[in-house]
Formats: sequence, C-alpha cells, structure tokens
Amino acid sequence: MKRISAAFLLLLSIVFVSCREKTDDNYYDNFLQEWTSHIRNNNFSALNKYEFVSKTESEYAEIYSDYYFKNIVLFDVEDIDSNTKKIKFGGKVVKRSDSKESEFVGDAYLSKDSSGLFKIKNKTIVSTN
Repeated sequence: MKRISAAFLLLLSIVFVSCREKTDDNYYDNFLQEWTSHIRNNNFSALNKYEFVSKTESEYAEIYSDYYFKNIVLFDVEDIDSNTKKIKFGGKVVKRSDSKESEFVGDAYLSKDSSGLFKIKNKTIVSTN
C-alpha cells in the first residue's frame, strides 16, 4: 500500500509540475492571438491597443488590406530590459484576394507605453512566398 501511495504522490507531483501555466508566455501568446484576430477580422479600431505608434482606421486598413495572419505560434520571448521584450513567432500569412497561404516567421519588439502596457514597436515578417 505504501508503494502505491508513493507512486501516486510521485505521479501527482509530475502532473502538477507539467500542468503549471507559464504566465509570461501565455500573456505574449494571448497578445499575439488577439492582435492577429483583429487584423484578420478587419477590426482596425482595436489595433491601437496593440501597436505602439497610433494610426487611424484607414491607415491600418491600408497596411493590412492585402493579408492577415493565422495559426500564430510564439517561439521565444527575450528580455531586452524591463520595458522591452523581443518576441519571435511564426504561422501562416493569408492573402485576402485569393486566400493563398504561405508560412512566415517574424519577430517584434514590445515596448511599454506610458500606461505600462506592452505594445508592438517594431516588427519584421518574412514569408516563404
């Protein structure tokens, strides 16, 4: 009975440790998912919440009129300093005109704004096509 209890406790501790959330990675992953969702759904009025340099809806519409992102995966988060993070991510970029998909990788610097929220300051997207 002691062996079963010990094995159960060991299994329980392994499950607990492996199921623990990585809150920092979840924050940045959720940030990317929300940002790309607004781009995909042409919800340009919400993008100033995510992008460091504010733009009008028509400026965002011009920038994101040809494509949107999907299946975004966060690869890495690098601390530059307390106010700046560099994230690496990838997924698919979809042309709006013909729904043609291609793979992409990208990185972006997230900087805290005056309210203390991270926003995309610089981004680089490299597509396979």
